[in-house]
Amino acid sequence: MNLRRCLWSLSVVMFMIIGHPLTVKAMTLELSPTYQSVALGTNAQVDVWLRSPGGNMLSTYDISITYDPTILAYSTTTFSSALGVPYSDANDVFSTLSATGSLEIIAFPLFFDQTLQNGASDLFLFSLNFSTLAVGTSALDFSPMYDPTQAQQFYTILGDENGDPLQASLASGSLDVTQSTAPVPEPGTVVLLGIGLLCGVILIKRKTNYAA
Repeated sequence: MNLRRCLWSLSVVMFMIIGHPLTVKAMTLELSPTYQSVALGTNAQVDVWLRSPGGNMLSTYDISITYDPTILAYSTTTFSSALGVPYSDANDVFSTLSATGSLEIIAFPLFFDQTLQNGASDLFLFSLNFSTLAVGTSALDFSPMYDPTQAQQFYTILGDENGDPLQASLASGSLDVTQSTAPVPEPGTVVLLGIGLLCGVILIKRKTNYAA
């Protein structure tokens, strides 16, 4: 009887495993933070991460990102060393303004060092730095790129250590630019300041009268 119960329990467990497979977290290309608010006249930084690589190494990428050029002005791109030393060759890693309000960031190192990645941890790719031009909210999106050889659009191109394509879901973001205002003094503060000035004037007059 105990053996039959054990076999039955094992069968139930196997059925649950087969019927409800383990969920594997999908690889995601993410703009981080997904939302941030900065004051007009200040700078903003947006990072791009590859989340949950699932054991894959990333050796190359071609990523296009759009923003509102009436609200933000692109400044610089700061690359991580995840794909090697980006400035060892001028053609290894670079960013270009492909159009107004659109950035294309490309990396294809000539010598890929697999020891820089473990395939398990989230991978920081680069930071985009902006200055703020006007009050408003700018969407930050991964924009499509057209591949004429296959007559279709790709939002990103990611390649593993063998040059094979990797598929990732996309997590866009937004950046809110707010009006920067100086703090307005509270009414009580204004009253105290006025009393202090009045007392100062009275003391000065008294000293003047005593001197005369």
